[in-house]
Amino acid sequence: MNSNRKSWVWQYANRVENKAYCNLCSENENNEFCCNGGSTGSLGRHLATIHNVQPLSNNSKSKRDASRHEIDNPEMFCASTSTSTQSTSESQVTDNNHRQPRNHRRTYANRKNDDFCNSEETELIHQALAKMIAMNQMPISFCSSAGFEQFMNIVKPNYKICKEEAIKKRLKSLKLSIQDIIQRDLKSANNIACTSDCWSLLSQDSYITVTAHMINDEWCPKSYTLTTHKMEESHTASNLGYQLENTFEKWEIDQKVIIVVTDHAKNVLNAVQMLSNVSETNDLTCAAHTVQLAVKYGLQQDNINLLITQCSKIVSHFKHSNLAKHALKNKQTQLGLTEHTLIQSCATRWNSVYLMLNRLYTNRCATANVLADHTVKNRPWQKNLK
Repeated sequence: MNSNRKSWVWQYANRVENKAYCNLCSENENNEFCCNGGSTGSLGRHLATIHNVQPLSNNSKSKRDASRHEIDNPEMFCASTSTSTQSTSESQVTDNNHRQPRNHRRTYANRKNDDFCNSEETELIHQALAKMIAMNQMPISFCSSAGFEQFMNIVKPNYKICKEEAIKKRLKSLKLSIQDIIQRDLKSANNIACTSDCWSLLSQDSYITVTAHMINDEWCPKSYTLTTHKMEESHTASNLGYQLENTFEKWEIDQKVIIVVTDHAKNVLNAVQMLSNVSETNDLTCAAHTVQLAVKYGLQQDNINLLITQCSKIVSHFKHSNLAKHALKNKQTQLGLTEHTLIQSCATRWNSVYLMLNRLYTNRCATANVLADHTVKNRPWQKNLK
């Protein structure tokens, strides 16, 4: 340390070229507490905030210099120890009312604050944050949000918020580790059954999903989603067959897949029949989907279809009219019913017709009272509902 430097911070820091490094920080902090330019103000704030080290008074500084001079000169150190008892007794009498507080130098070794976040705890928090984002399907921007930063300021005040790029690296590492676990289980399986389906978002983007099902050596069933990726090609049998074969080869299970279960779409059935390594390809479709098709066909009968259409119009009226919705809520309160909104049926959602009819039947009295009130229901809607 250069003797020409008069600032107290250089007792705990060293300068290397144009940067200053804190000696109290761990070496594996990746220059976490490096102060560009060697600014003494930045170092002072860092020492006071992180290490609770304050500048020494003049009296303490002179005592520290004297002690350092004694250590550098062994003869003076031995002489001072022989007269320490006498000097101590005198100082207790003369300086009893002007005793200076003793400054303790706090380091990582003697720090007892449980809220302090070292490098190992920081990495554990980073990995747990990446796992939470993956499990809850949260946006990566959550790690840099103001709410998360405020939360961590209470849980771990000294925790440094992880950047999005660092979270992406840990997400990739988490993906590779989980991928290795799935590959080991698939490798140990003798036979694998797969299911596949295509679906679309509200933005009309089409996706394909392939799931593998197996029973391990302990007779425990396991299922893994092998892929869910965007499919920009048309859903022809050849394109779907190529997507299935490509997924099987990627996971090295093309020789183990014995069956692929799909819905009743002709293009998907033809795609499965084109797979050369699958042993069973003769119309093995989903049983639940078959039952749903039978129920859907039964609901298309004239009388049943008319009833469903009228109920759907009633629900649509309450969905589009705030006045009717609030009137229904008030009627439910007056009749002692649970405040529930009506449910609209959807052609692509199973059991939605049953849920719509069941909710209407439960709230039939409240619904009928609102529909009978002409101050709530205008005349065009009244004609349509009739």
